[in-house]
Amino acid sequence: MNFQSLLNELLSSEKFKEFKKKNPKVYLCSGFFIINEAKELEKKHLDYYAPDSKEAFGFKLESFLEIEKLQKFEKVPEEIPRTSDFDFGKIRELIDKKLNEEKIKNKITKIIFSLQRLNSKNFLIVNVFLSGLILVNMKISLDNKKIIDFEKKSIFSFIRNKKS
Repeated sequence: MNFQSLLNELLSSEKFKEFKKKNPKVYLCSGFFIINEAKELEKKHLDYYAPDSKEAFGFKLESFLEIEKLQKFEKVPEEIPRTSDFDFGKIRELIDKKLNEEKIKNKITKIIFSLQRLNSKNFLIVNVFLSGLILVNMKISLDNKKIIDFEKKSIFSFIRNKKS
């Protein structure tokens, strides 16, 4: 599945069209997605920012469309262009390849993606949960589909740091 399909699903819905009529200046500012170990998109959320009210609204695209008001932003988020696109399967392949390069053999149990735009560039901030209580954090540039940050952590390191 690709991002454009999800975006089109939202944009073509009656609920979104009604929302857009009431808030004509809203724009896409982020996305949140969870892929489970069966490689299925479990959570699909797209967030829109309303510059007039300085509020954000989240659209849950699971079995039915649900809108929720999010917290106010301190900093105005950048607009993610409607032409932005990526394929979740290809991003998963990129993640698998990187884990293989790093000789990480643990099984992926869940992947959490956060779509963001910073300094006019689109990124996916990725948290990969692996068997053996391993967490891998990655930052993927969507402009060139490359991993630009990579960090492997053990869940136990969080526990030790909390006790300190």
